[in-house]
Amino acid sequence: MSMRISRFCFRQPGGKLIEKGSCTVQSLQVIDSQKKWLLVRPAAGREDAGQYVCPIGGHIKNGESDLEALRRESGEELGLQHFAYKRIGQAISNRQTKGHIENHYYIFYEVYSNDEPILNEESMDCQRFTPQELKRKMKQDPAMFGDNLHFVIRSFYPGFASFQ
Repeated sequence: MSMRISRFCFRQPGGKLIEKGSCTVQSLQVIDSQKKWLLVRPAAGREDAGQYVCPIGGHIKNGESDLEALRRESGEELGLQHFAYKRIGQAISNRQTKGHIENHYYIFYEVYSNDEPILNEESMDCQRFTPQELKRKMKQDPAMFGDNLHFVIRSFYPGFASFQ
């Protein structure tokens, strides 16, 4: 099933109703056969710059299905061409970033691949974490990880986030 939202309304602090378009986004977590999570650190000027986040994310283009966007974004951001995937769910994110409030309707997938990532200019580097390493590091130094990843953990892996 492909889900699209063309208009989206939310309330800003103080109750003002704001309408935004083009806010359906995908976030994809890449997991290899050893169950290690691939995380990237966005380059300067990007959201969550310098903090580890999910490696693939982006808006679903007008007329594009969520699966078409999954394939396009996987190729653009990590060079992945052959992979398996599973839809995990959807959720709404509310966050203040770069001086404004953003709401996004997220469609979240796990992508399974052992391919080495080919990073584009949006990312400065990447690292693989076992779930145990990730859980330990997120507890020791939560600022090492961007809001994007904290949102994903809270929304789609609630048992994982039990340490928070």
